[in-house]
Amino acid sequence: MDRAQLKRLVRDAATRTNAAARARGVEVRRVSKVFVDHPEAELRMTLEHAVAHRIMTGGPDLFVVQVGAFDGQTNDPIHEWIMRFGWRGVLVEPQARYFARLQQTYAGVEGLELRNVALAHISGQLPFYTVRQEPGVPDWAGQLATFERATILSHEHLVPNIEALIETTEVETKSFHDLLEGVEQVDLLQIDAEGFDAEIVRMFDFDRWQPSIVNFESTHLSREDHESVLRLLIDRGYRVSTTDVDTLAYRER
Repeated sequence: MDRAQLKRLVRDAATRTNAAARARGVEVRRVSKVFVDHPEAELRMTLEHAVAHRIMTGGPDLFVVQVGAFDGQTNDPIHEWIMRFGWRGVLVEPQARYFARLQQTYAGVEGLELRNVALAHISGQLPFYTVRQEPGVPDWAGQLATFERATILSHEHLVPNIEALIETTEVETKSFHDLLEGVEQVDLLQIDAEGFDAEIVRMFDFDRWQPSIVNFESTHLSREDHESVLRLLIDRGYRVSTTDVDTLAYRER
């Protein structure tokens, strides 16, 4: 087979794949090649690519666990798909004021369980740090909610005197075992926990729930924490891709 024949075969296969994706309601776009400078990142892909491939190979009915759902819309990478494909799942948000907005966002949407709790090793109560909203404090500071007080302090260059704005509350915590009681399979694990993300990945029982896709915020992680989680995922057969903000892991079933 010469090079021209090979290119035609690849082009025809891509055309068939794109047509199948569009038939399932997945938008297909051409993206430029991006090089990855992290030594343990095997592949540059996006969450959109991973979701599209999972839908094409397993159908659009995904069960998602979202840790740090906030209001269900602001900077939310999966809201559109939940609404478009009717995904089922468990969405977790520990802040009461934003949990109320989360309930409004998904009012009337079937198949979702919304929980006003935080993920931890054990179920119980733990101190939780947030930023007090007052005049002059940017709206996005409301997303700085975490068990890691140092993560909030790291934003002082953006919010002067942020230490004085930190509030401590007791939040209800749930372990994954208790949160997902009765759940047999998780297809997508989405995490945005402001510096606690690596610990949440470590808590998750991959042998039990076997997600195809794991997407978590890694911008607040130390290099050591990030690399340890990458090794955990790669050792479990995931291909990983990392940006300045997030890390994505994908594994075919």
